[in-house]
Amino acid sequence: MDGVTYHTLARRPVPWLCDGRGPQEIAISSRIRLARNLDAYPFPGRASPKARQEVLGIVQEVATRLDSMRPAVCGDMAEMGEVDRSLLLERRLVSKELCGRGAGSGFVYRADESVSVMINEEDHIRVQVLLPHLQLGEAWRVAVVLDRALGALVRFAFEPRLGFLTACPTNVGTGLRASVMLHLPALVLSGQIQAMAQAARKLRFGVRGMLGEGTEAVANLFQISNQSTLGESEDQILRRLDVMIDRFVAEEQNARLRLARLERVRLCDHVARAHAVLRESYILSSKEALNSLSAVRFGVEMGMLSRLTQATVNRLSLAVLPGHLQVERGSPLDVPDRDVARAELVRAELRAAEA
Repeated sequence: MDGVTYHTLARRPVPWLCDGRGPQEIAISSRIRLARNLDAYPFPGRASPKARQEVLGIVQEVATRLDSMRPAVCGDMAEMGEVDRSLLLERRLVSKELCGRGAGSGFVYRADESVSVMINEEDHIRVQVLLPHLQLGEAWRVAVVLDRALGALVRFAFEPRLGFLTACPTNVGTGLRASVMLHLPALVLSGQIQAMAQAARKLRFGVRGMLGEGTEAVANLFQISNQSTLGESEDQILRRLDVMIDRFVAEEQNARLRLARLERVRLCDHVARAHAVLRESYILSSKEALNSLSAVRFGVEMGMLSRLTQATVNRLSLAVLPGHLQVERGSPLDVPDRDVARAELVRAELRAAEA
C-alpha cells in the first residue's frame, strides 16, 4: 500500500469505533455505500482480465486526484496476502467479496479511513463512507460530494427510467445501501432480537452481522440496512432507516433497564463470566473473545466494571481479530497458535488496565 505500512495501520484505532454515551453507545457506526459502473465497460463478472485492469487503473487514477480523497492510499488485491486482506476487511476498508477477488481488483481509501472506493468487486465502483455512531446524514453528504466528483470525471452507466445500472438487480436505481451497526446485547440476552429482526425484514430492511452480507452476528453487533434501492429516492430510504434505527435503539435501552431492574443477578452473572473468560483463558478463539468482549462492554456501559473503559474494550475488539493479531505478531499464525496468542494478549491488556 502507498505510504502506509500494515503494522502502522494495525496499531492505530479505527475512526468508526469510539466511546459513546446513551444512544451513541448503542449505535456504533453509520455507513453509506453507492454502487456505480462505467458505461464503457462490461460489469466485472463479465469483463475480460484486460478490461478489469483498465477499469482499476482508471478509477484509481481518478480517485486519487479528488480533493475529498486526499491523502489517498491505493492497493491492488493481486498484491495482497491473506493476512493483509484480513486486516483491511477487519477495518472495514474492503468488503468480504472484494477480499475474494484477484487481479484487476483493488481499492483507494482516504488516510483517515472514513472514505474508501472499492474497485471491481461486484460493480466497477463501490463508494463507501463510514463514520462513528449515528451520522447517516453526514455520511450521505460526504458520499454525495465524492459521487458527484467521480461522475464529473467518468461516465456512469445510467438509464433514465431505471437509474444507475448495477450488476445485481437489487442495487439498480439509487445504488444506495445505507446501514447502521448496532450493539444490542440486552435484546439478545432477553430473547427479543429475533422478533425485532423479523419485524425489520418485513419492512424491507436487512439485518446482518458485523462484516455485512453472509456473516453471522458476532459480539451482539448487527447491521441494519435498506433492502430496496429502486422506486424510492435517497432521502426516502434514509428517512425510513432513521425511523427503524430509532426503534432498535429505544428497544435496546428499554431492555437494558428491564435487565437492570428485574434480572440484576442474571445480568451480573453474564458480565462476570465473560470477564473471567477474558482474564483467565489460555486458549481463546476470535468468536469467544469477541462475544466475551461484547458482554464486558455491556458491563462497562451499565456501570458494573469501574476499572475498565470503553476505550480499552474497543482497542481489544480490534486487536483480537486474526489479521490485526498476526500483523502485530509479525508473522502468519495457524489457528491454534492464534488462539494462544490472543488469550495471552487479552490477559495482559486486562490485567494492566485493571491494576
